[in-house]
Amino acid sequence: MDKELCEVKIPNDVVGNIKQFRNYDEVRIKKYVLRDGYLSLYMTQADKALALQEFKELFSTFYEVVQAQALPEAQAYCNFIVSEDLRVFTFYMKDQAYYRDLLTAVIEPALLMEAFYYQLYEGNEAPQVTTRYVSSDGAIIYAEKTYDHIEEPSRNQTDV
Repeated sequence: MDKELCEVKIPNDVVGNIKQFRNYDEVRIKKYVLRDGYLSLYMTQADKALALQEFKELFSTFYEVVQAQALPEAQAYCNFIVSEDLRVFTFYMKDQAYYRDLLTAVIEPALLMEAFYYQLYEGNEAPQVTTRYVSSDGAIIYAEKTYDHIEEPSRNQTDV
């Protein structure tokens, strides 16, 4: 069976510390190995393809929620565009003070995590995502940031 499995390599500290990895998906991830600064996940090609599809579906779902404007999670957004390879997110915001919206602060890291895993499963060992927050018409860029890893929240950070 090992010859049927494909490998997904996850470098340390890109999506967290690999030494803290726990296999919560034993059905899909048949085995994993820590080696040389990487976490190697082993799964069938079919399971890998399904995971890639599921990572992308989250972005479609978020887009639909933003378009419908029916849930509180989407109230700060006018539109959402993501590149096909999940490397660039453009959030069209109703208000320049979007950063005060708690749900926005939760949504970005969740989308980043899915994009990073998508890129890693695609074989990109150095994933990168750029987020852009723009005005509702796209004319003003409020903020732009490029990530090459998932940032751990700081316990010492305070708002001014």
